[in-house]
Amino acid sequence: MKQKIYKTDRYREMNPKVSVIIPVYNAENYIKECLDSVLSQSLPELEVLCIDDCSTDRSVEVISQEALRDARVVLVRNECNMGAGETRNRGIALAKGKYFFFLDADDFLAEDAVEKLYERSEQHSLQLCFCPHAVYDETNGSLRKSPQTTDVFLKRYQNRVFSFVQVRRFLYQNIFCVPWNRLYLTEFVRNSPVRFPRLRNSEDFFFGDAIVTEAVRMGTVEPEGPLVYYRMGREGQVSSTLGKNPLCMTESVRLLHDYLIQNHRLAGMERSYHTIALDVLLFSVSAAGASDSLKSRMAERGFAETGMAGLSRGDFANAASYKTYLAFLEGRLTAFDPYMTSVKEDREKCEKVRAFLEEHRREKTALWGMSKRGQALLNAVSTGRGFDCYIDENPGRGKEAPGGAAVRKYEEIAEPLDYVMISNAKYYEEIYTRCRRRNPECRVIDLDTFFRCDMSMEECMA
Repeated sequence: MKQKIYKTDRYREMNPKVSVIIPVYNAENYIKECLDSVLSQSLPELEVLCIDDCSTDRSVEVISQEALRDARVVLVRNECNMGAGETRNRGIALAKGKYFFFLDADDFLAEDAVEKLYERSEQHSLQLCFCPHAVYDETNGSLRKSPQTTDVFLKRYQNRVFSFVQVRRFLYQNIFCVPWNRLYLTEFVRNSPVRFPRLRNSEDFFFGDAIVTEAVRMGTVEPEGPLVYYRMGREGQVSSTLGKNPLCMTESVRLLHDYLIQNHRLAGMERSYHTIALDVLLFSVSAAGASDSLKSRMAERGFAETGMAGLSRGDFANAASYKTYLAFLEGRLTAFDPYMTSVKEDREKCEKVRAFLEEHRREKTALWGMSKRGQALLNAVSTGRGFDCYIDENPGRGKEAPGGAAVRKYEEIAEPLDYVMISNAKYYEEIYTRCRRRNPECRVIDLDTFFRCDMSMEECMA
């Protein structure tokens, strides 16, 4: 869409429909692309609020040039470096729009992003409206879609208005809680107690997860394609330097836990909270290189301060998270890798999978999940007996089985199965339920947890 130029002062005096809040710090190489995507939006009634946090490069110069060309661009400069969280808080206070949207200075929007979010919010009187996003990899120029659970949630709720209470049981496993994937009703946020904490990183985890618990009217746009493009892999990016301040993530989880307790939000969502908190806490270990001192602090203090001490299976949304939780407390966590790269390195465990298949050669064993994780496993255990069948709910290109064997949906498997090995713990409960419903004697083995933790195959079998 060709960018229109709004030079007249009346655009500074108008009441914009949406304020786009852009915190800026040393983004001279990206801010022009970011602003172009905002100023080219199909909804023109915008305030583009750029708040510079004491950049030392040419960011301010680039923004100033854009402000001369387009009166919708407003440049605000912090007197001292405040960090991304406090800068966003300032944007909340200054925004003139009925709604506002956060956009990082290195990210960009689809040309109809704001219009779609605005129209849906107006149509249903929403306080929060969520949208799909894609991740743009700066290192190779590739795009990857939103996490699958987010897409499924967007589709399921695209024509519904829902409240926190209605979705709290599975909230954090379905809503990708970052600040930049939703439109906010300005009055709603200002009247809430939720603001970004002053942390060197991970402040967005607290805000994104806390603000949804205040909402009684949430909705989504139709997930036809990404509306936000989130850039990863650029030098100096906060998310790429988490290892320098890993305890900020622990502190952000602690703040969320305290907020949920103090505001009586935790009841009914304990399992969802414990599961996401574990993921974030373990990621902080990964970001710090899994140092012994950090592990010790988390085990002794961090888990207690975040409500994660002394938990049982019933306190987690899935069995795999509980197994991982136990393994960490017992010092047996060998890797935190959501894509099973450890499969390629752990020859001993690969041999145990081969031995299991050989030992149970008279019984029917299936591998469920033939995408990236499943393919990694097949490559690692390529020699030996192999599986009797291969299952994937979306068989197709890139999901090949050895020897040209068919990859089928579960409903297409006629023969009874004795063992089903799954390559993604995220779907453990669903797969377990379906397998046991058909054959109560079927055993489900969670290979995801088996490879990520120092646990035996028997410990990962149910």
